[in-house]
Amino acid sequence: MLGCVGSETVNICSAARWIAHRTAFIVSPRYPQQYPSNVECVCKFVTERNQRLLVRVAADSALEWTPNCRSDVLVVYDGPELAVARCGHLPVGLNVTSHTHAILVAFRTDHHRQHKGFWLAVEGTVTCSSTRLFPAVHVRGATIFKSKV
Repeated sequence: MLGCVGSETVNICSAARWIAHRTAFIVSPRYPQQYPSNVECVCKFVTERNQRLLVRVAADSALEWTPNCRSDVLVVYDGPELAVARCGHLPVGLNVTSHTHAILVAFRTDHHRQHKGFWLAVEGTVTCSSTRLFPAVHVRGATIFKSKV
């Protein structure tokens, strides 16, 4: 188990489980260098049932841009609902506040162009664990992730 306290930063694709008491930072692999191709990573954040979570872009971030985010994409779920799916430039301060006590942050890349990736802050009392379950996400008709076992 890897403890995450204060400003410690963890790669979203690590298999470690970690806990943050106020703010957790997650980055794409190799940030701020180019992230690798053909990556699928998911991290679920959970807090107390009566609390909410804030996910925000904490530093300059960029993914490959394609129409409908068919290539590289960062997806945030608020419970079972899709909150945001973004590609291209991710401006500092872009944020999502959950309506539930759990969020899922997913990152997928293809084999084309790679960019610097992302640095996100997740604020609240959170527990993060990697998962092998990739939900199906449909963004304007494109399936982003498919279920895996």
